[in-house]
Amino acid sequence: MPVSRYNLSYFLDTNVVDGQKEFDFSSLPQIESISDQIYIVKDSDYARPDVISWNVYGNCEYWWILMEFNGISDIWHDLIPGTILKCPYTTEIEAFVDKYCHWSKN
Repeated sequence: MPVSRYNLSYFLDTNVVDGQKEFDFSSLPQIESISDQIYIVKDSDYARPDVISWNVYGNCEYWWILMEFNGISDIWHDLIPGTILKCPYTTEIEAFVDKYCHWSKN
């Protein structure tokens, strides 16, 4: 069975809305950021938060942080070409992961 690129999201709750599974980011602590970095979603990024994470950070594992930070839970309707995303700095994401995501440490 293929391994999903979203496997690290096992700790996120999900909801089913209109028959679609969506991640529930409401239980996560808020990321505090002074960031004004932006990323404009391209056609090739449609519904691919992992690709956006790779393009912004060089790491596809931060996709869920980008989605939470921008209030996106439905990648099929909210992550469309032309969408402007705010992107926390890498140091802010790493601090967040170190503090809240103990599963990330081996």
